[in-house]
Amino acid sequence: STVLLKNEGNLLPLDPARKQKIALIGPDATKGCYTAGQGSGSVVTNAAVCPLAAFTALGLDVTYEEGATTAAAVAAAKAADVAIVFGSAHSGEGHDRPDLSLGGNIDALIPAVAAAQTNTVVVMTVPGPILTPWRDSVPAILTNFLPGEQVGPALFDILTGATAPPR
Repeated sequence: STVLLKNEGNLLPLDPARKQKIALIGPDATKGCYTAGQGSGSVVTNAAVCPLAAFTALGLDVTYEEGATTAAAVAAAKAADVAIVFGSAHSGEGHDRPDLSLGGNIDALIPAVAAAQTNTVVVMTVPGPILTPWRDSVPAILTNFLPGEQVGPALFDILTGATAPPR
């Protein structure tokens, strides 16, 4: 399930007919995207369609930046009309999350990207509660909890308004 947590200025839905340049930022945008929990919630599949593959296949003008450095993420955001930052917090049976933050450097990356690109959307894949200390710096936030193997096409439908997420 995906929930729209914030949409200031009606950034969403994106209009695919506008041919906007979209920067997908963060490792969860590409192969290895986080789709399910660990333990009994784990699903082994070779059919996951992550956002980068789906958006590219659907003809959008997308670029991908892993986000390993803030400078690279900011450069990608500046070169785009819209930046979508992907973050996740992994969880599973047998271990607790160490905190309520997004993994890696994503929490620090989001405000830097948002400062460079006013049209920034954050997509979080999380198993439950999460802190969003950067929430005031971005106009749109979605959380898709554990979205399953067709996360890319489903997210495209939500971001473009083909399917409306609950608020």
